[in-house]
Amino acid sequence: MNHEVPRPLPARRGLSLSYQGKTLLSTIDPIAQAERAARSYTLKERTLYIIASPLFGYGITALLEALPANSKIMCLEVDEHLYSVTKDEFFRTIPAEVPYVVVHTAEELCGYVRNLWGPRTFRRVELVTLNGGWTLYEDLYKALLSALQHDIAIDWSNAMTLSRMGRLYAKNALKNLSTWAKRPSIDELHFGQSPVLLAGAGPSLDLLLDQLIQEYPAVRNTTERQFRIICVDTALQSFLARSIPVDLVVALEAQIWNLKDFIGHGSVPFALAMDLSAHPSTIQFAEDRTYFFYTPWTELAFLDRLEQRRLLPHPIPPMGSVGLTATAIALSLTSGPVYIGGLDFAFTAELYHSKSSPSYQRLYLGQNRLCPLSSVTANFREGVYRVRGLHGQQVLTDRILQRYRDLFIRDFGGDTRLVDLRPSGLDLQMRTGSLQELIGNADIAGQAGTAGQDGSTGKTGITDRANTAGWAGSAGQADIAGQAGTTDWANTAGRADTAGWAGSAVRANIASRTNTAGQSMNRDATAPSDTHTGKAGAIRTLLAEELASLKRLRAILSGEAPAAAGELDRLLDY
Repeated sequence: MNHEVPRPLPARRGLSLSYQGKTLLSTIDPIAQAERAARSYTLKERTLYIIASPLFGYGITALLEALPANSKIMCLEVDEHLYSVTKDEFFRTIPAEVPYVVVHTAEELCGYVRNLWGPRTFRRVELVTLNGGWTLYEDLYKALLSALQHDIAIDWSNAMTLSRMGRLYAKNALKNLSTWAKRPSIDELHFGQSPVLLAGAGPSLDLLLDQLIQEYPAVRNTTERQFRIICVDTALQSFLARSIPVDLVVALEAQIWNLKDFIGHGSVPFALAMDLSAHPSTIQFAEDRTYFFYTPWTELAFLDRLEQRRLLPHPIPPMGSVGLTATAIALSLTSGPVYIGGLDFAFTAELYHSKSSPSYQRLYLGQNRLCPLSSVTANFREGVYRVRGLHGQQVLTDRILQRYRDLFIRDFGGDTRLVDLRPSGLDLQMRTGSLQELIGNADIAGQAGTAGQDGSTGKTGITDRANTAGWAGSAGQADIAGQAGTTDWANTAGRADTAGWAGSAVRANIASRTNTAGQSMNRDATAPSDTHTGKAGAIRTLLAEELASLKRLRAILSGEAPAAAGELDRLLDY
């Protein structure tokens, strides 16, 4: 920003202001001029009005007089010098309910709005200009407004998803209670300081895994490999095809489609991280090695009662994409670095997923002269466009994948423990690493484990980052544990952000467990322990209470039994 000091000047009525060679307010009657500008706006319901560079606040009172009750005004400044000179006069004349803040990035703005008013409070955002102050940074103000509009649109898209999928999520969660009662929560699993390779199912995964096998043959040997592998469910077949064992598979899908991802896994052991609202049949593929987590996809009184009795698994903020959820889980399970592969958020003319994925195998087996292998349908469907990806390659993407990518940056951008190993895909704004770095850090972690170094302590989310003991990556990045982003966009296969989790500026802690000294969890110790009889009994008791309430309500509504005073209202609100 310019270091010139703004100069307030007396006008016939109010104050004028000169800055950067411009007169930002009228030298005659700046108050009347701003009020005329304010009255030119037609104010709408459920709208957030962003006043760019309000200066002394002239004209805001006129806006407040016409503002609908469910709309709000927010004053935004990007220049610290303008803010420091104008704030005293502003706060003297403008009600305290109108926030006046300085922000420099879209993340700060979106996080502030979400924290102050919550998700889906507003249907739209509009820019208001009452003086010449905003012209100094016109492009920046427009970019901030666009980012906030995009953020609010994501919230509403999630709500639409929930209206379509909410019944299925609730049905699956109810069915999964019986299996969750006998199995542990994801926060009972720990990888200590071990580096983690996190794999999505994007087209670049094939090249990455082939290079990994060539440079590190020990990747196929769990006793020699010194890093952990976490993959999304659709990426599992890519590892099985190469005889690479994985440590943890993340399953989020509520519908039946992703069950194909597990076909043919045979007796290959892996642990499963499963959402409470995932399809109930998913658990059959890792019966005794399943860890549950819970995505707060909506507000239900029944879920609240489960939470009050501590009968829900560890919560993971709703993120819409299994790749983003897997990233949050990986960051919470280790205090070491997390290497990203296969989270492309893009595709090619030949591949939408990796070659071993069920979708590609279906195309491969069904190809003929009239239906070639290239994914023609995906290439030419509406909304697909070309963009420049990593290393300058041209890749295809669409609106949904682009939003997932934007959410990844919003929720995990700047996390120093994330390292990009992808050969291609959309830019995720994280440090680029190499397989040699992964292998080298794995060897370091293995030596540290042999020497009995302490694991991380007091792992928290981004809002309370904690340095852990005894590890530093080759690039000197800080060893921070358990960062979690939030998200928000979800398609029909995702999760809606309906619980009001904060954005990147106010990220939620998703892991606050403590590793004891040397706790890095041996591979033969991943099986859940059978210590859940109390939990099962408590869930049975709660379900019996729920059923009794439903039976009583049915009897009252059908006229079979009279209702006591206030009983019907209590049951309807239950």
